[in-house]
Amino acid sequence: MRPGKARIRYTIDWTPVRHVTAMPGSVAHFRLNPPSFLSREDIAHALAMAVSQLRGIDTALGWATGRSQGPFNDTNAAAISAAVMSRCREVRAATDGYFDPWALPGGFDPSGMLTGWALEQAGATLLKAGISDFSIEARGKLLLRGNAPGGDGWRVCIHDPDYPTEILSSLHITNTGLATEASEVIDPYTQRPKSHFRLVTVMGPDLATADGYATALRAAGPAGLSWFPTSDGYEAVLYVQPHPGGQDISSAA
Repeated sequence: MRPGKARIRYTIDWTPVRHVTAMPGSVAHFRLNPPSFLSREDIAHALAMAVSQLRGIDTALGWATGRSQGPFNDTNAAAISAAVMSRCREVRAATDGYFDPWALPGGFDPSGMLTGWALEQAGATLLKAGISDFSIEARGKLLLRGNAPGGDGWRVCIHDPDYPTEILSSLHITNTGLATEASEVIDPYTQRPKSHFRLVTVMGPDLATADGYATALRAAGPAGLSWFPTSDGYEAVLYVQPHPGGQDISSAA
């Protein structure tokens, strides 16, 4: 669902444990604020398991390049859980069909939600290992759980992909998925690339769902702003649209 690329950068609170892993066409950043009772070996094992999960999902689905490996055969179709399919249907209904993996030129393609879903799975692995305060970031998607070392949520700055030193928005949040989309997406109705806004950010409790909303909002443009805020906690917190004279107009909640 994403033919174009744009590199999104976030600035996030300092954390005592940081890890970067290279993926095909992407990089995943882990920032951990682990509890004192976990040993270095425990933390290293938890990270290794989370990274292994991301790599396994990418092998099956191609989330790291933003391209699903469709059409899906029996092996990689099985990797798409019933929960993912259900969320695709829910976001399709909530966005008036502007997020519709079933209506794309190459056939079923859920890549507009896959990065968020992949990071959620890696986050679940860390939680299971006893690490409840962390962030995971890849492809403009950011999963935040628990708190930064200060114990009061996370401070996040969203940078302009075209002017990396410029901060577009600053947020103080916790237990949130943040999806920023700045690449062209396919409009399911016209089958053509669309990019009404130069950049949009959607946040909410589940990163996969926020990812789907951000993809849909890029395709729908200003009409999509009527979807927010949703009853289940998703908000469009930032959108930047070009002024007719060439000057950007931004809005942040």
